[in-house]
Amino acid sequence: MLKELNAMARAHSTRFAAAVLVVFVAVTAWADQPPKLAGPDGGLPDRLAIQQRITYWLDALAGDEDIRKITEARRRLISDYLHFDDPQFRYDYASLTATSVLKMFGQLNDGELRQVRELNAAIAVARMDQVSVQPALEQMIVHRNPAVRLWGWRGFAAIRQLSLAQGEGPANALFEALRQRSKAEPSGLVCGVIFDVMALPPVAPETVPEDVWAAASKTFLQILSASWSRCTTHVSEGRLPWIDAAGRALPTLKLLARPHSDEPDAVKEPLQLIVNLMYAAFRAYDRSEPGDDVNSTTSALLLACESALRSFTGITDSAIKAALTKRGNTAEQKRDQAGLAVAAWVKLLKDYEVKKPDIKLVDNGDETPADAAPEPAPDDD
Repeated sequence: MLKELNAMARAHSTRFAAAVLVVFVAVTAWADQPPKLAGPDGGLPDRLAIQQRITYWLDALAGDEDIRKITEARRRLISDYLHFDDPQFRYDYASLTATSVLKMFGQLNDGELRQVRELNAAIAVARMDQVSVQPALEQMIVHRNPAVRLWGWRGFAAIRQLSLAQGEGPANALFEALRQRSKAEPSGLVCGVIFDVMALPPVAPETVPEDVWAAASKTFLQILSASWSRCTTHVSEGRLPWIDAAGRALPTLKLLARPHSDEPDAVKEPLQLIVNLMYAAFRAYDRSEPGDDVNSTTSALLLACESALRSFTGITDSAIKAALTKRGNTAEQKRDQAGLAVAAWVKLLKDYEVKKPDIKLVDNGDETPADAAPEPAPDDD
């Protein structure tokens, strides 16, 4: 009998412990759920409810050691922002997220996942296309992490039209950010995105007055022109990220200069900028080895420069294309013929007063270009 009672007691104890465990797990799982993104009546949440939800995801983003969960927290921030198609909700959600992310940046420990956390937080802010995130973007573009800076500029690209539509304050802040960082940004990868931000279409949208749009286009052109020589210097040294950035700057230049092409001498400066870049690209091409990345990217850049010159002037010459694409041409023949074609463009543009740049087409000095390893692209998941 005693054995039977002990067995019954052990069985009861086991069932009780299991029941307690189930309840504990259920309570723990419930406690770990994010705060509801809804108001008391099930409608739109107020700012307090929004902030609680944002804090929950940012705590996970800042504290979890699992990269998958960090990424998921970023995705949930973005999906929350898109959850309600209500302008005020999205404005508030973006504003509160941006403020909270800046605070988080200042509190992160220097662990091995710090840059991963910073990147995911930056992506979340950049994906919220509200002018309310602009103050945060202004801080992101000077962050020590280049991936954060890159996403700061992608965020600016997303709200550029909104900034111009808001009036002088946001617009001037955008101009000043572009003016300062286009001259100081050390990463060619990031500078390529800066050039993208300035790619203003010629026709103003309905939300922005035409005179404001035209003034912005002229300002962007001035900023781009001021940063051009820095870019061409890096291109001439065979730096791959800057070669890519220059390739993105060309279509931006075409967009910005085209609206003013009916003004006297309007295309003179753009043509000079393109020729300067073309000479720099050929210098790097001439120093490269056939088949390497610098050779292929500068070849493509030379073709893009010639295409831009033809587009601006209507001149039909395509000697660079002929030199680089002619079947049967050896590597040496391509170099020689392309060099002659580049120099010939200055003569073709004499009516526009274009000058030969102070860049040697053939450099007999150090044949080893500066480190041309491309920077890794941040996660755009």
